[in-house]
Amino acid sequence: MLDHLKERNRAWAARVVSTDADFFRRLARQQAPEYLWIGCSDSRVPANEIVDLDPGELFVHRNVANLAPPQDANYLSVLQFAVDVLKVKHVMVVGHYGCGGVCRRGGWSAPGASSITGCIPSARSITTIATSWTQFPDAASGSTGCAS
Repeated sequence: MLDHLKERNRAWAARVVSTDADFFRRLARQQAPEYLWIGCSDSRVPANEIVDLDPGELFVHRNVANLAPPQDANYLSVLQFAVDVLKVKHVMVVGHYGCGGVCRRGGWSAPGASSITGCIPSARSITTIATSWTQFPDAASGSTGCAS
């Protein structure tokens, strides 16, 4: 059923080894990230790539609307492991332009977003940050990338 993904993985691994023969051995010893990235599950936001870090240099937790609620056991286990075991130095909650989860929670519409408003009540504070953050491409207009 997923044979095409297995084939792509084998081809990717072969390309990596052809340019860096020690990559996988080094990677097995390398998990010592300085950062915990709490980000959105959006498939358009590849955490390692957009900050130009190699695998093992960024510990990642992803969910819809990059939430970090104190009652979420999954998030708390990631946070505890990152801090206590991996000894990360920085915890980052990272949003992105046009996040469907944040848009829905903020009362805006986003292409393809379902009605998940009730599932993400703590995103209200994130929408406040999103509308005031100056690094958005449309910051001058106050745009969050969500439709009004």
